[in-house]
Parts: sequence; C-alpha cells; structure tokens
Amino acid sequence: MDYTNLAVLAEQNYRIADALRYYYWALALLNSHPQKFSIKYKLDNGYEISLLTFINNEIDKIFQSLNFSVSKTVSKTEKDCFILEISYKNKPVTNLDYVFWTGNTWSGLY
Repeated sequence: MDYTNLAVLAEQNYRIADALRYYYWALALLNSHPQKFSIKYKLDNGYEISLLTFINNEIDKIFQSLNFSVSKTVSKTEKDCFILEISYKNKPVTNLDYVFWTGNTWSGLY
C-alpha cells in the first residue's frame, strides 16, 4: 500500500519516473502475496477496487497519457541531437527515465 500511495503522489506531481517505479515495486510485492486477488485499494471517492486491477490500470493510464515531441534538433559533427518535450496530461513531466534503441544497441539511461 505504501508504494501504491507513493506512486499516486508522484503521479500527481508529474514525477512520472517515480510513479512508474513505485507502481512496479508495488506490483512485484503484490504478486508475491498469496492473497493478491483479495487485497483492495480505497479510492478517493470511497469505492474499493482490487489493488491488482488498480495498479495495472494506473500503469496503462500513465503510458496512454504521455506525449513526446521533438522541440529542437541540434546538429553535431555526424550526429543529430534531439531535444524532447515530454508531457503527461498536457503538463511537463518533472522526471522520466528512458532508453532507446540506437540501431545497434540500447542507449544509456536518460
């Protein structure tokens, strides 16, 4: 529950990397619990939902609500550098970690 609550708070503050990290940690712990299907999460409106369903829905919602756009291209000797604008629900994210495929291998963590 603590990781889920931290994820909700991080998401509200547009700290998307933190929100996803906490949701995934909560999901990993929940999947190790023998009664994972019966554990409930209480929503702000008082309604209770399966914690497993809630976490999966929130992770999906985050990925569906992210927008990526190239705001600037900087040409360097033989490479181009792309400056990304990343938003969540039309607001700039505070943090987001990502890697990308370079064509040969995965990039470092950005």
